[in-house]
Amino acid sequence: MDLKRWYTTLQIAAIGVGALVCASVLMGAWHRIPWTEVLGFVLIASLLRLRSVPLIKDRDGATLLAHIPGEAVLLVAVLRHGPETAVALGLLTNLIAIPRLWHEWPRTEQKLAAFANAFFLSAAAGVFGFLYENQGGRGVATQIDCDSVFTRPLLVEVPLLVASFVVYEIVYRLYFAFSLHFGYNLTLRRVLLDPTLGLFRHVENVGALIGLVLWTRWGWGTLPFTALMMEALLLSAREFFRRIELRGEVSTDPLTGLSNARGLHDAIQSHLRHGAPFCLLFLDLDNFKQVNDSFGHAVGDDLLQKTAESLKRAVRTADLVGRLGGDEFVIVLAETGPDPAIYVAQRLARNLDKIFTDHSAASRARVSLSLGIAAYPGDGDTAEALLDRADKRMYEDKRSRKPDVAHARAA
Repeated sequence: MDLKRWYTTLQIAAIGVGALVCASVLMGAWHRIPWTEVLGFVLIASLLRLRSVPLIKDRDGATLLAHIPGEAVLLVAVLRHGPETAVALGLLTNLIAIPRLWHEWPRTEQKLAAFANAFFLSAAAGVFGFLYENQGGRGVATQIDCDSVFTRPLLVEVPLLVASFVVYEIVYRLYFAFSLHFGYNLTLRRVLLDPTLGLFRHVENVGALIGLVLWTRWGWGTLPFTALMMEALLLSAREFFRRIELRGEVSTDPLTGLSNARGLHDAIQSHLRHGAPFCLLFLDLDNFKQVNDSFGHAVGDDLLQKTAESLKRAVRTADLVGRLGGDEFVIVLAETGPDPAIYVAQRLARNLDKIFTDHSAASRARVSLSLGIAAYPGDGDTAEALLDRADKRMYEDKRSRKPDVAHARAA
């Protein structure tokens, strides 16, 4: 599957659908939209959008997905004036944000994503408002409305929860999941099952509702308090996501971007709990030390990175490639038996042989590959037992000095 082509198709589809929805809504409700208030909200939202909370970063620290505060202002528009105003506000604020995203996202597909986000997320704001009204949600535009929020809170809270769940946990999640899968080769399972993606938006919605009630009920003098409350929510969210990033750093090898020993162990434990057969491939680069000694660690690091890239390209999305340390790599082949694992190992060996031949230092140092295979459940029922078995077979292959990886399977 050509992920890049599918990613481009997804973004173009998002632009088309989003633009169609936005145009239809604005053409039908142009005279009902309070444009003066919308422009004021646009200014506030644009200032908020100068600050972003990174959710997912790549191994170089570049942000793949970020939450840009400002959705709370969209919610204010929904509660005060309805979905049409939310679409107008969302489209204006997102179009204003495009130059910043255009500068921060250098690749062509990322620039396309900036436009896709502008139209798709604006349409999603309209969907949010429509669902809120369709569920009987009350507007919050007068003091009487605010009194009803206090006396009958379910008239706001239940529709708000329904709209929030559908838009943030279904529509947004699916869109972001496929964008990250096609654009950055992240597994769909990782994104679809990530409990954090919509969390801050739900918290921010609650803060926006409280702020709107205070503002509408008691006037502009409440805005400083509301700003402090929203700032506290933002800081809490940043701390929360920082801890998530630290957990990712703990399980990621900084040089190659692969899983490290901890990440591998967690993945193996997950497969063991699942109970389906799987295999481990244990790989070691023979004579790699000579590359470091003769050509320097920078050249050795380059070889390790090229090896990691070759391994990642050669396996499926469901498989996991990790680096134990030094020149040792482990691949977890999901739902794979011994015979298919041998075929995968042979393909990996051919690919790496080409890498070693084309790499000047590796070729001169005569770097080669030793490989061992362990299968669950036949070779063990714990992570330690499987890694130990694969390690021993890798050393048997190393001692044999033969390129045929099928020898790594021998007992």
